[in-house]
Amino acid sequence: TTYIIFFLTGVITAVLILWMKTPFARLAMAAVGLLDTLLTEDKNDTFVSRLESKMKTALWQLIIFIFLSLGILTPSIGVFIYPFHNLGSYEALVYVVGSLLPFVWIGVFTKKTSDYSCLSQLLHRLVLSHYNLGRWLLKQQLRKIDEKDVDNQKSVIITGLARAGTTALTK
Repeated sequence: TTYIIFFLTGVITAVLILWMKTPFARLAMAAVGLLDTLLTEDKNDTFVSRLESKMKTALWQLIIFIFLSLGILTPSIGVFIYPFHNLGSYEALVYVVGSLLPFVWIGVFTKKTSDYSCLSQLLHRLVLSHYNLGRWLLKQQLRKIDEKDVDNQKSVIITGLARAGTTALTK
């Protein structure tokens, strides 16, 4: 029965980690939204109210994420702390197998809906949904190009390449 408990705890932990994708994406969007507001160049009358709104959103998303993360860690920590003096390598192995099973199940038995991973899609949304961040990243990249231009030669930037992100350069 000990092995069953360790196995089920591993499965539950992995399912909860998979379930945390959405709260993590919300937290990332809120945090980058706050950064995007800070990077804006036109700091007019509404800047402070926009900043406060973005900060409240990011703070709430952080609180929710921490609360859910503690809920995920509790079963795992509880199983490992109580019988810690009797914990052997077989129990740990059963826990690891149980925690890997949901990831393998999703990888094998679910239909792939996109060529991009969830993390790639999130990164794409983070940059493309926040204009000021994209503009700041572009400035940093162009500055690096100018620093490498040792012989005072002008750089040539080619735009219009499919799926190369060149539309951001023309705006």
